[in-house]
Amino acid sequence: MSLNLIFTAISWASFIVGATIFINETATKERQMEAMGLLETCGNTGQMLGPIIFAQFLIATKSFVSGLRIVMMLPVLSAFIILTQLKKGPHYKQDTLA
Repeated sequence: MSLNLIFTAISWASFIVGATIFINETATKERQMEAMGLLETCGNTGQMLGPIIFAQFLIATKSFVSGLRIVMMLPVLSAFIILTQLKKGPHYKQDTLA
């Protein structure tokens, strides 16, 4: 049980650090706090709705593995949507290497 909590803590900390660096590199100074607020809001909403959505998939598929496979595709889909929309927005930095 404790090993599971250690890996969860490491992965959560890595996600927060990576997301903060990504926002810092891609958003302008004026829009960085807005992006951080959206990150926190979406994260909390996902933590609230995630178990409910997983339970519904679990009931529909009657298989834990199948429900988990379906739910695991949702973060990949959301990352794809975010990355495609980020480059279209007015807040995207064109000089990310500078």
